[in-house]
Amino acid sequence: MATFLDFIIPEYNTKQELLVRALNSINRQKNVDFKEIGIIIISDGSKNKYKKSWFKQRFPKLNITYFPKEVNEGPGLTRQYGIDRSEAEYITFLDSDDELYENNNLSKVINSLKNQDVNILWTNFIEEAKFEGKIYVKGHKPQDFHTLHGLFVKRGFLIENDIRFSDQIKFQEDTYYADTLIYGYEGKYLDIFSYLWKYNESSLVRKDKNVINWNIKIIEDYIKAGRLVYERLEKLNKDIRHRQIITCIYGAYLILQSDEFKKYPERKGLNMNSLIDLYKYVKDKSFNQFSKEEKEEMYKLQFDVTIRTLNPLNFNPTFEEFINEKNI
Repeated sequence: MATFLDFIIPEYNTKQELLVRALNSINRQKNVDFKEIGIIIISDGSKNKYKKSWFKQRFPKLNITYFPKEVNEGPGLTRQYGIDRSEAEYITFLDSDDELYENNNLSKVINSLKNQDVNILWTNFIEEAKFEGKIYVKGHKPQDFHTLHGLFVKRGFLIENDIRFSDQIKFQEDTYYADTLIYGYEGKYLDIFSYLWKYNESSLVRKDKNVINWNIKIIEDYIKAGRLVYERLEKLNKDIRHRQIITCIYGAYLILQSDEFKKYPERKGLNMNSLIDLYKYVKDKSFNQFSKEEKEEMYKLQFDVTIRTLNPLNFNPTFEEFINEKNI
């Protein structure tokens, strides 16, 4: 029997207690019919090997399907693997080290999906982040911080519009997917917090700082994601004077200027060239459509986000001059 809503959960070497915490956040939801909810967990080449009986014993009222995929492909293609195996009317995403926020908001989401003609539903999410040694909590609206957190999508709509995670990027796949949906298609907004992005020191974007996991492995796909979104919007004949591409380029610039990249001048040069190419591609269509004051405000917001991961960094509102100098 097909479910109404499936949770797609990619898992890669997640500590068992974190996965249990994530599933418990679904298990404790109130005023929902658990027969309507499915959970698809996909091992992305993980060292963890679960048996179906383990899930059934720990969470008897949850409908959990587990796929032990052997090859590591990254979270995007792993999520797509789960979507392709879902038969639910709607799908949503939950990372294996995150949680649903509060115990009664999922019922509000489901009621909204059932009572409205909704293809895409965005909700708010809570972020836990570490800054200067302290954990702090901040709420985000989807229009300000584009991510998969708190996103609910009709599965048939994804199929009809050929919206899939890209096989061209292993990281920043959520940037590409969320930007494609928020800029390319009409969605609805429910003003509640449904998702809790937990701080996890061992998460994919925070671990292995000594081998610059973020800088080298992710920045290249961050730049590619911006280009892929732009190309998709052009095909859809959408207005592409959007702010996200500007903050994406500025965020990449900040990361390239970080101290850790100084150790790898060749990779820094290659990434900077890619960034310059993207800037040239979008300059007339996005950058030139905003005033200097508007852009500086965008840069400040992106700077605030970036220094949570890379600190210290220097705020530079004139980075366009730097890029143009590189073009000479």
